[in-house]
Amino acid sequence: VVLQDEPNSTGASMPAPLIARIAREVENVGREDQGQPVTYKLTRLREEVGDQLGLFTAGSAFFDQELARGVEGILTGLVFPGVLVDVWRMFQAGDDDSAIRLWHRYLPLVTLESHPTLLLINTQGDSAIT
Repeated sequence: VVLQDEPNSTGASMPAPLIARIAREVENVGREDQGQPVTYKLTRLREEVGDQLGLFTAGSAFFDQELARGVEGILTGLVFPGVLVDVWRMFQAGDDDSAIRLWHRYLPLVTLESHPTLLLINTQGDSAIT
């Protein structure tokens, strides 16, 4: 079972105590949070249920902080899955600085794919990803 906390689309956010209760009462539960920022909620859930609940993130500007709080993975539709794998492996190897630099290089595309009506205009004439 995957709980997807997506308040931007649903207008409702699942509070940490509710998610913790579901994790205790239902086997094999994972959770993806797309509300921003989620760092406080991730910390609270880890405190309440430990490793009983798999935590996943949609990826955001707070991704490095989310990883530091124990998320197990990234669930985003980024069209460059190899980048996600590289970022994850860098974090797992302890190379946080390189992982953060790589993640921030692709963050505009992650943002754009989750907000398709957003238009990025580069007035400098160079690529959005350098």
